[in-house]
Amino acid sequence: MPREGFTLTEILVVITIAIILFAIVVSGFVGLRENSDIALAVDDSISFLQEARAKTLSSDEASRYGVHFETTMFVLFAGDTYNASDPDNKNRMLPSTVEISNYALNSGGADVVFKRLTGETDEHGTVTFRLTNDPAVTHTIEIGRTGLAHIK
Repeated sequence: MPREGFTLTEILVVITIAIILFAIVVSGFVGLRENSDIALAVDDSISFLQEARAKTLSSDEASRYGVHFETTMFVLFAGDTYNASDPDNKNRMLPSTVEISNYALNSGGADVVFKRLTGETDEHGTVTFRLTNDPAVTHTIEIGRTGLAHIK
C-alpha cells in the first residue's frame, strides 16, 4: 500500500537547507548595512566641512566656522574654537558600527577652522573612519590647504 506525504527526515533536511540559506542572506545584509553606514558617515562629514567653509566664505554672522572631530561624532561650530556647550553647534553622531579612528591634522588638534575671504585652513590633513567590528575597513577624508575635502 503506497504512503503519501513526507517523512520526518525529508522535512528536517528541507528546514536545515532553509535555515542555512536564510543565514547567508542575513549576513550579506549586515555587511551591506555596515558599508552603507560608513559611506554615509564619510559623506556627511564632507558635507559638514563644505558647509563650514561656505558659511565662512559668505561671512555668515560675521564669523568663522569649523568642524570638530571626536571618536563617535563630528560637530559644525561657529567661531575660532570649538565650544561643546554652544547650543548652536550642529552635531552628527556616528552609527554604532562606525568610529573615527584617527585624525591627523596639521595643527595636531581635532578641529578644522576655515579662514574668511579665502576658505583656506591651517588644519589640513586626514580624518579616518572605520568599522567598529572590522577595523580593516576604513575610509579616509583628505582636507587640503585650500579647505576642500575629498575621499582619499
